[in-house]
Amino acid sequence: MLRTEIYERSPMRVFDASLEGGIGAGELGGVLGSAGVGKSALLVHIALDRIMHDQKVLHVSMRSSAEHVRSFYDEIFQGVARLARFKTEDRLAVQVERNRVIHSYLNRNFGVGDLRAAMDLMADVMQFAPSCLLLDGFEGDLEALSAFAKERQVAIWVTPPNGQSDPLF
Repeated sequence: MLRTEIYERSPMRVFDASLEGGIGAGELGGVLGSAGVGKSALLVHIALDRIMHDQKVLHVSMRSSAEHVRSFYDEIFQGVARLARFKTEDRLAVQVERNRVIHSYLNRNFGVGDLRAAMDLMADVMQFAPSCLLLDGFEGDLEALSAFAKERQVAIWVTPPNGQSDPLF
């Protein structure tokens, strides 16, 4: 199956091996590095990998507009499909769209309360319950975020705000 082959040939297999499978439900992981090294791109790879496993993903960006993040997904998805030597099929692109929600909070505060409200609204209105959350540029309480991950049994990947690479943000 095309989806299986794309998954198996994804560069994420190397990443998973280094993390012994990645992070699981109820866990919080951080992606750290200097500006421009590819933290946001790694988040998109993580999301696409989860989507290829039929999981739902919520991607929240404090760095970019939703349209910019969506174009990043398209570009990376095309690259992974090329690496797997397949032409992108519309049904896989539809799967990505159905299993991903992108929110942008440019120039606004965003905390665990906002995340809780967004997830509750998505569950009630869209019947969308993500198992993986990606928070790109999160500037908030990491302890509260970790408690939220445990409470909701979701895997959360987070990058620091622009210009910061301190593990404690």
